[in-house]
This record gives sequence, structure tokens and C-alpha cells, in this order.
Amino acid sequence: MGKKCLVGICSRDPKESYDWIQDLLKTERFKKKVKDTPHPIYISNSNSSEFMKMMSNCTFTILYHTKNRGRINITDVTDSLYDAELELMCKTQGRDNVIVVIDDLDDSGSDEAERILRTQESIKKWSCELFLFSKQDKVTIADGKSTDGQVDKKLSRLREILKKAKKKQKFTVRGEKGDNSHKHKSKKKEDHPNEEKYVFS
Repeated sequence: MGKKCLVGICSRDPKESYDWIQDLLKTERFKKKVKDTPHPIYISNSNSSEFMKMMSNCTFTILYHTKNRGRINITDVTDSLYDAELELMCKTQGRDNVIVVIDDLDDSGSDEAERILRTQESIKKWSCELFLFSKQDKVTIADGKSTDGQVDKKLSRLREILKKAKKKQKFTVRGEKGDNSHKHKSKKKEDHPNEEKYVFS
């Protein structure tokens, strides 16, 4: 039996936006894979050292973004929010221990996922999986009923990733050996208004 993952959820959005993920990971389906309640880790332009410290204490990290911000701008696009943070998560945790979750979408299908990955290639480079959830998907999950085959497939995949999560490893880019030369230019990023910093309890 493998050790449980200590999960951190990293985001510029308030904890309330992803309470549903924390609740999900505490259900019977996931509690044998996740240690304690997942820790919220707030990202801002001024707390990089705190972010690094908190994220380093975890063994598995989720980068969370909501479409309610108006755009899907994770990496590689104008005003992208998480270029440096996602790269740092990968290099600290290991690519197999990092996923990206985007919710509140109108379309959470595979075609939309492929479209995002074509224009924001660093998501695939710095994380092992992109998960999309629509508003209706979240309702289905909250109901606790596996009536939607696509939602159930995603949750099964998430459980599989958590089950196979490895110890932190020296970072290598998939298809390359020891390549740490890819640096992203610093970009101005948008913090969530009136947001407080979240720390481990």
C-alpha cells in the first residue's frame, strides 16, 4: 500500500472557488489516497517565497483556475497567470505529481482540452494531466452520483494519478534529458481582488 499524498491546491483564486475539489478528495473514493484535507496555497505577485515554502511541504500539487475569471490564460498566452508557478511546481514536485484543473467551463470535453493544450503547450510540459470540469460536472460531483460517464472517467483517472504519485524526483522534460534551460519571460499577472493569503492550518 503506497503512502498517501499530501495535496496542495495552488491558485490566484479564493479557496471558496475550489472547495468542491477539497470536498471531493475527502470522499470515500479518494480518502485512501489523500492525507488530511488538501492545503490551499494562494499565489500572488508578492508571495513567491511563501508559495515556494508551502508548495515544497506537499507531495502532490494541483494548479487550479476558474473560467469565471473570464479567460483561460494559464501559460504561453498574453497575460498568462501561471508560467513561472507551474514550471516551479513541476521542478519541485516532479511532473507526475502535478495536474492542472480548470472549471466553470461551458465545454469540458476532450476537444476543448486539446484546443487548450495546442495553444498553451507548457501545461503538458510541466504537468501530467489537464482536467476540465463544467458547471454541470460540478453539480454531478456534488450529488455524489456517477450518472455521467465522462465525469466518472475523469474521477477515475484522477484517482489513478494519485495512486501512482511518486516521490519527488529530479526534474526532466519529457523527451529531453536534464533540460532546465527553458525560461519564461516575466509577465504581469492579475491577482484576485480583495484576496487574503491562505496558510496551512
